[in-house]
Amino acid sequence: MAGSIFVAAAPPTTWPLDMAGLEGQLRARWPEVHTAARHSSATEVDYLAFEADLAGERRHGAYFEHMYLLLEDGTPEFWAETISWFLALLPDDAEVVCMTEAVPEPVSMPRHADPDQIVSVLESLRA
Repeated sequence: MAGSIFVAAAPPTTWPLDMAGLEGQLRARWPEVHTAARHSSATEVDYLAFEADLAGERRHGAYFEHMYLLLEDGTPEFWAETISWFLALLPDDAEVVCMTEAVPEPVSMPRHADPDQIVSVLESLRA
């Protein structure tokens, strides 16, 4: 399964992680990452777009401030370690859901999920 993966704050909660904070964390993780602050005119939300060459391919993502992380160009297996890293940036009491482009129904993601648990949750969303 490839396609977009969304890791989001469980409604109605938000996360305290802002775009500048995540940008610094992305640069520490991937020094060659390219980032750009953007604004969605459709949703009136600011977000941080990013791209990096990972595993021999250009990979894309975005962080919608305080709301969700979007990862593209990879399978759950590819992104599981990154999702686990991202979850570690959130407060211990953060509520997390995930969904995929193919199955846009949110399901709970354990806040301290390891990569194997993340793959399991995302694979359960197969269309």
